[in-house]
Amino acid sequence: MQDSLIVRKRIGERIRLLRKQRGWSQFQLSQKSGLGRVYTGSLERGKSAIGIDSMCKVTAALGITLSELLEGIYDPRRKKKGRASSETKTKSARPVAR
Repeated sequence: MQDSLIVRKRIGERIRLLRKQRGWSQFQLSQKSGLGRVYTGSLERGKSAIGIDSMCKVTAALGITLSELLEGIYDPRRKKKGRASSETKTKSARPVAR
C-alpha cells in the first residue's frame, strides 16, 4: 500500500476515534466543522485526502491541535525495506531503536 494511502486511512481512523470519544455522530462533526457529512464519512474511511484547511476545521471542532491529530500517524524512518510498516493502527509514535 502506498504511504499516502496509509496516512489517509490512519488520519481517518484517528478522526473517527476522536469523534466517537465525544459521542458525536458524523452529522454532528460535520455541523461543528462546517464540512459536509458525506465528505466527513469519506475522510473517516480514508477514501478522501484531507487538505490543510479541512484538517484545521476538524481539529478546531474536536478541540485539539494539528499535532495531536497527526501524532504517530507516519514516520518514514520506520518504513521497512521496500514496504510500509504493518502497524496501521498506531495511536502514538514510539521511539525508533538505533
